[in-house]
Amino acid sequence: MNIMARYNITVLAVVLGANAVAAAATLKGTARNGTTGKPAAGNQVILLSLAGGATEIGRGKTDASGRFRFVVAGSPGPLLVRVVHQGVDYGALAPAGGNPFVVQVYDAAGKLDSVIAAEHKQSLQTEGDTLQVIEEIVVRNASHPPRTLMNDRPFEIQLPPEAEVIAGKVQIGGAQPLTRKPAPGGQKGQYYFPFPLRPGYTRYAVAYRLPYR
Repeated sequence: MNIMARYNITVLAVVLGANAVAAAATLKGTARNGTTGKPAAGNQVILLSLAGGATEIGRGKTDASGRFRFVVAGSPGPLLVRVVHQGVDYGALAPAGGNPFVVQVYDAAGKLDSVIAAEHKQSLQTEGDTLQVIEEIVVRNASHPPRTLMNDRPFEIQLPPEAEVIAGKVQIGGAQPLTRKPAPGGQKGQYYFPFPLRPGYTRYAVAYRLPYR
């Protein structure tokens, strides 16, 4: 092999190495406890790629200052960072350009007094001998300091005993709604959504059918 050939191979290797470095980006953020106003230290952090679904591509923990850091290779598409604090997941979309950002978490409580139904709507429609009903309830968690209500049944709803549940949705704050049916409770017509009730507003919706006489 002549000197020129060896030189070309060396240059190619350097270029490929530079491209590999350029393809990797650093994602930095901080988890902050909205209940105490302090950094959320020692929390598990999960990095998800939202390209074609939700695929885990990284996992770590916040340091003593609540900071976390991921090195992201390639083009994984939109990224979601999920921080787990006291058993509750809190998520935030990573901003474009790798700018540092904050994920807000809250301490959990088994009981809160300042939880109210802020809005209740009911839509009805008949179809033959069936009555179709959609109930929408907006619940406000106005706890101070802000905390997340976390127990077996943070939000329950009582439907007529003969109701047949068709579908359900939960929207936490301004996030995308989650399509989930409520789980049946211990009594006829009793249902509940097993999602922790975070500070602020949460919208619940349930669609069901009834015999129409």
